[in-house]
Amino acid sequence: GYRLRKGKYRRIGANDAGRLPSKALGLELCVRERLVRFYDPTSGQYLPTYAEASARAETAEQRVATAEQRAESAEQRAEAERSKTAAALARVAALEAELKAKRGRG
Repeated sequence: GYRLRKGKYRRIGANDAGRLPSKALGLELCVRERLVRFYDPTSGQYLPTYAEASARAETAEQRVATAEQRAESAEQRAEAERSKTAAALARVAALEAELKAKRGRG
């Protein structure tokens, strides 16, 4: 790598880890697995490649979709339970009214 200094490009020396530091990016560059990779010395990790980031995003989207499906299913079950409860309460009210009517006649 090279850095422009006083109108001339000067070769950047590798650091002890063999990576080329970029002052502008705050990252270090190197060749890893036949790819130019960015290394973040602050976190001590390589930045993901486009393929890695895409795979992570796809996995995250799948997790979100699964969570949404589960939430929708849970909401449907809750609605079914609310309907059953309402029907049971209506039946109890009807039976109470019927019992009250029978007591009133007797």
